[in-house]
Amino acid sequence: MLAALCFAAVFALCLSSYVTMCYYSLNISNHNLGSSHAIELAETGLEDALWAVNNNSWSGWTLSGGNATLTESGSGYNYDNNVTGSVQLTVTGYNTGAPAIASVATLTLSDGATISRTISNGAGGLATVVAPEFINAVGALGGKVKFKSAGTVDSYDSRLGAYASQTPGSSAVIVSTDATANINVQLNNLTLNGYAVTGANATTSYASGATVTPANILTNINPNQPVYPENYPAYQNLISSISSSTSLGTPNAATPTVYYLWGDITLSSGATLTINGPVILVVYGNVSISGTGQIVITSDASHLTSSLELHAEGGVSIGGNGINNRTLLPKRLALLGSYSSGYAQTVSTTVAFYGVMYFPTDTLTISSALTAYGSIVAKSVTFDVSPVIHYDVALRTVDSTAIDAAFHCVSAPFAIAGWNEAAN
Repeated sequence: MLAALCFAAVFALCLSSYVTMCYYSLNISNHNLGSSHAIELAETGLEDALWAVNNNSWSGWTLSGGNATLTESGSGYNYDNNVTGSVQLTVTGYNTGAPAIASVATLTLSDGATISRTISNGAGGLATVVAPEFINAVGALGGKVKFKSAGTVDSYDSRLGAYASQTPGSSAVIVSTDATANINVQLNNLTLNGYAVTGANATTSYASGATVTPANILTNINPNQPVYPENYPAYQNLISSISSSTSLGTPNAATPTVYYLWGDITLSSGATLTINGPVILVVYGNVSISGTGQIVITSDASHLTSSLELHAEGGVSIGGNGINNRTLLPKRLALLGSYSSGYAQTVSTTVAFYGVMYFPTDTLTISSALTAYGSIVAKSVTFDVSPVIHYDVALRTVDSTAIDAAFHCVSAPFAIAGWNEAAN
């Protein structure tokens, strides 16, 4: 009997220890599971906040000064075993170009314990950034990309210096989103160091003299060419027209000077529009450069921040001495227009173009042997002769510098480039 009692006592002690271990293991498991759910909720809240920022939709949010707050809860945020959840969202500077987002998810477990996870782009994390628009060397939105003769397309990185100092890369992409044509990318005798991309039911054509290195002709996939609306600045500084030599901008300014022009820009016979600082120019008439006319973006010790964001909402004809971007940085020049659709925009200059072109609702014809550094996007793009296009991969990495015209000319969505995670 005594031995049986001793054995029972030892057995009871072991069993109670095992039950206690199981209890704490269950609690740890529940907390780990709750932690994972809290992170998922915080990420969901982050996506909701980004959607509100990108669509400028603040229905249900509480707006105070420059801040927007919202609490999300309810049955959709609850889990099994009586676990309830909620998300507290805060967008600081919701109406600015650099919002700070914090998403705090809190789970209350059945025993009353709480688990909190925070995802933010605050101190120590990377900033909320504008998603890149110019991800392709040449992009057609609903039309064809056509090289009628030949040419060269490759890539480089302007952040590493001049093109001539680098080995050309293979990051250039030629893409058409036209879903109706059988052939929507025509290379003919093009030398392509990169990719040609078409969607379903479409193909890429090429002649016997074409060279594609590596052999990257992709068909029947989902071609990606973003389409974003123009980002118009607040109305400032009215100008009637420009037809003679004129200077705009403030040298070494940190932010662009905005000009609205209700007439035309007509530059010929030596007329020069000189850009002496960061400038945003909205033109509701036509833009025409011919003869010895030109636009010059200055670049020297007194003009380190010069850039031009030119919204051309009428017809565009760039001939003559073209646009001379002396910074040699494609991100410093954006030529775009989508206000009215159906224009036949043309480029005939032979002066090298450092910048981006964006005409999503217009046809674009380049009739000269143009050398372009940057990116070209239009409804359809036709090269009548043999261009040389060097895509700048720096356009795929957006920064927050206000003077970089290519990164702010369209209302691209924001994205979180990196975030901090905090736990409680």
